[in-house]
Order: sequence, then C-alpha cells, then structure tokens
Amino acid sequence: MINTAYLLLAIAIQFILSWILYQVNGRKFKNLELKIHFLELSMLSLSSDEHNMIGKAKQPNSSDAIKQEMEQYERLTPLQAIAEEKLIAKAARQQPTILLPFQKTLGSKEVSQAISNNEIHLVCTARKNGAIWRTAIKHFSEPDYVSSLEKLTQINTQCKIDTLFPLCNISMLPLREYNGTNAMHERDAFKKYIGDCLNLNETKVRCPVMLFVFDKQADFNYLLAKDVLAEILVQETNLCHTKQVYYSMV
Repeated sequence: MINTAYLLLAIAIQFILSWILYQVNGRKFKNLELKIHFLELSMLSLSSDEHNMIGKAKQPNSSDAIKQEMEQYERLTPLQAIAEEKLIAKAARQQPTILLPFQKTLGSKEVSQAISNNEIHLVCTARKNGAIWRTAIKHFSEPDYVSSLEKLTQINTQCKIDTLFPLCNISMLPLREYNGTNAMHERDAFKKYIGDCLNLNETKVRCPVMLFVFDKQADFNYLLAKDVLAEILVQETNLCHTKQVYYSMV
C-alpha cells in the first residue's frame, strides 16, 4: 500500500516538473516569435533611401564600377561643351547687326587693297562715272571692265541689284532716275534692294564685312537708303556670315 502511494507521488512530481518545463520553453519560443515579427515590421518601416543604403552596404562599389562612371562622365563633357558652343553661336546670330559709319578714306590704298583682296563686300550705286566705282574696278582687265559696264546698264534698266562676284566682291544698287520710282514707293524699293544685297552676301559672297556706299546725288536718296539699311539690320536676326556692316556717304 505504501509502495503504491510512493509510486503515485513520483508520477505526480514528474508530471508537475514536465508541465513546468513546457511552460518555460513555450514562453521563450513565443518571445522569439515576437522578436522576429518586430524585426520584420522595422524593416518594412524603412524608407526607400534607407533600403538603398542597406543595399549599397551589402554591395560596395568596385573599382571597375567607379572607373566606368568616370569614363562615362568624360564622354559627356565634350558633348556638353559642343552643346554650349551651339547655344552661344545661336544667341550671337539672334543679335541684330549694328550699322556703323565707315571711318577710313574710301580712296585710300588700304581700302582699295581690301576691296581687291575681297576682304570687303562693297555695295555702291550703279553709276558709270562714280568715284567709288572707278576706284573699285581700276585693277580690272579690259574685258572685265567692259563686262562690268554692261552690267551697270542692266541693273538700272531692269531695276534690280546685281554683283560682280566671283570676279570681285562688288554689288550695285539701281539709280532712281532709271526706274521712275516716286517718293511714296521709294522706301519699299530700298527695302528690296538692300535686303537682296544682304541675302546675296549670306548665300553666295559670304564676306564678314559689308560696306554700303551711298551717293549724295539727286538721283539717289542716300538718307532714306541709310535709314532703311539700319531698319533692316535691327529686324534681321538670322545673319550668319555678315558680321559687320558699315555705311559711307560720298
């Protein structure tokens, strides 16, 4: 009887100890689950930048990657410089060309040499006995001189500009006495003549310096011609080859 009691007591004690151990281990396991769940929530709460920082910490930049980035930057730098140059050039073209008075003596050796060397695109009236015309063509051969005189007649009779280019950078404006233009339409005529000269320089002659010489004669309204030239230059912002424009009145 006593042995049976001791046996039952031992079984009860073992059961109690087992239950106690189960409760302790269960709490530890539950605490571990809570810690893992808390860590997951913390990771989800990180911002995208923080995630990127973690990714970068796990995958550090290699020397090859840095070298590749530097090479890409070096390739972009010349392209950026070219783009800036194009923008500067475009802005410069959009600036109106300023009309300036010509300060040098037209009959001087320096100016004559510049015209002969095609360093200046001279625009003058189609006057056969004009001083500027004679100075500009004095180095012509006899056939070229005769041909230029014929061209003067055509300019005045047809009422349109013409040029001696490529023989020489000289263009001519028709005289008023030939076309019968009255004062009301004279401005429009000058706009066409001078505009055609500028267009001729842009498309064919392509000389950076233009010199308009206007005669102070009764058959040519030099003051109106100068005003129209200045007006056109202010409005014209697409001149690429024409850099400087001068005027002179003789």
